[in-house]
Amino acid sequence: MFAIRPWPKPSKEESQHNNIALVKDFFVFTFFLFVMFYASSTIDVNIAYDFPSSQVSGSLFTASIMIAVMFVWVFEMPIPTKSDSKWDAIGAIGHASFYSLQALFLQTAYTLCKAYAMLTGNTKLLAATYRCALWTNINGTGLTVLFFGLMWFQKKWQKEIGRPMEKTHPGASNVMFFVHLLPLFVAYFDIIFLCDTTFIIAHGAQWNTVVQMGFMYAAVYLCWCKFLQYKFNCFIYPFIRDITNFWKLFACVVIMGILTALNSYVLNYIMMMTIITV
Repeated sequence: MFAIRPWPKPSKEESQHNNIALVKDFFVFTFFLFVMFYASSTIDVNIAYDFPSSQVSGSLFTASIMIAVMFVWVFEMPIPTKSDSKWDAIGAIGHASFYSLQALFLQTAYTLCKAYAMLTGNTKLLAATYRCALWTNINGTGLTVLFFGLMWFQKKWQKEIGRPMEKTHPGASNVMFFVHLLPLFVAYFDIIFLCDTTFIIAHGAQWNTVVQMGFMYAAVYLCWCKFLQYKFNCFIYPFIRDITNFWKLFACVVIMGILTALNSYVLNYIMMMTIITV
């Protein structure tokens, strides 16, 4: 797609290893969809919703973009070799070992469910998507900010991952650039044009709840990264190597949590101020 061919042909073992990871990805993505539909069965909706045409077409637009982004990330990125740090990482729970894919799977599931709810007039499913709208869009914007802040513009990442990848797979950095950039625009498009303030107030998650989730997620995910380092000597991201003791881990969790709090405050404010027009 964005990549410049030809790339080295993966070995049979590498292809099999990647295919197993893709099966695990399928189950992770299906889990996100299941959670959305299950949540819809537990919600009582007491507010009428007229499903304006602008939101129906807009939700189809964002879902299409996220499907394309997820497809490109999963199928167009270089397949890891045994010497690649990604090898053991995708062997654990598939590509979802990486925050990038967790965020992409969540955002894609969210936009798909929202588009389906809009098309079918499923008010309960729509309410379920609104319940996770703030958390999902935080991850969509956070994916972009963290990637460019902690990796793309960092010399260590470019030295260890970026430039070596370009030598063996010319153009792969183009893929990484676009798949990490587009979720930001999808998130802002969703909160500005596709989130109804009345529905957000009635069914959206509270800001302080999302902030607590941010701190907890940061702690769990960083512990997961350190576990992979301990178990496989695998560094999902180069900066994980710098977290050498409990206090550095704690500081990293606090920083990530504060960034989540600031991000959620801004996005929540925008959603509350947004006026939907047909």
